[in-house]
Amino acid sequence: MEMVIVLMGLVVYWHMLLRQLMEGFITMQMTLFLTTRSGSECY
Repeated sequence: MEMVIVLMGLVVYWHMLLRQLMEGFITMQMTLFLTTRSGSECY
């Protein structure tokens, strides 16, 4: 029974970690896209 609780905790932890990584990756891509677009507009 304890193993099930540990496994569920690990799954929730991995889910949160992956979601944070995905959000950080998306925000990084958006900032890169915005900076490159604004930079090209300046030229």
